[in-house]
Amino acid sequence: MNIVEVKNLNFSYEENVLVINNVSFNIEKGKYTTIIGHNGSGKSTIAKLLIGLLNRNDGDIIVDGDLLNEENLMKIRNKVGIVFQNPDNQFIGSTVRDDIAFGLENHLVEQKDMDKIIEEFSSRVKMSDYLNSEPTRLSGGQKQRVAIAGVLAMKPDIIIFDEATSMLDPQGKEEIKNVIMNLHDNENLTIVSITHDIEEVAKSDKVIVLNKGEILFEGNPVDVMSKGKELNDIGLDMPYSMKIVEELKKRNIDIENYVTMESLVEDLGNRI
Repeated sequence: MNIVEVKNLNFSYEENVLVINNVSFNIEKGKYTTIIGHNGSGKSTIAKLLIGLLNRNDGDIIVDGDLLNEENLMKIRNKVGIVFQNPDNQFIGSTVRDDIAFGLENHLVEQKDMDKIIEEFSSRVKMSDYLNSEPTRLSGGQKQRVAIAGVLAMKPDIIIFDEATSMLDPQGKEEIKNVIMNLHDNENLTIVSITHDIEEVAKSDKVIVLNKGEILFEGNPVDVMSKGKELNDIGLDMPYSMKIVEELKKRNIDIENYVTMESLVEDLGNRI
């Protein structure tokens, strides 16, 4: 069952300059979808279009059966949460507790229920020991976990991660990737990860590759990573192990009996 349907989507920041050009795709309920592309490919623009932060020129966006329009905007935003690239731009409260509470207060959740919800979702992202801490004193990975807790507390059906690991150090990236995978494995959530890091696709169910505002191709991780040359041509850097395999193939060295793309993707996923 598709929870998101995008049909013939067009968008431009400037007149007659399309950033998103006739894009159509579906996102299946409960699945983990990655949208990858080089900087400027339009992937973050799509994230903003999906939650109505930008108004499309043409086409339709349907979320859980509802057409995204002015009438349905708030209804859809209650179903879709987003975690942005820079965690410092997402904080509202003076403490972690206040920050998670912000969205709940806007939804008029009673205090007696709010405390329980804050405890529950801070625990899910392993931040319950930091509820009274100032967000500015947290590491990048911890800040993103707080942002994720704030989104989870609103109980959305879909979470979009818009380059959520790109500004983090390796440890922070590892923390957030683990949170995303735990959400995928243990919660009935639809996850959309917007990224230029091709290694993040290894454990997703579906990959959509954007290039210059258009879908270049889509498929499962093995299908996509098998197109190494095309990915390199649009500025996506392949994992080192796959580069070696590509070079061996160019030299007519047959390694199919020893290494397959399926095994490489599985190994990469195990290391994420």
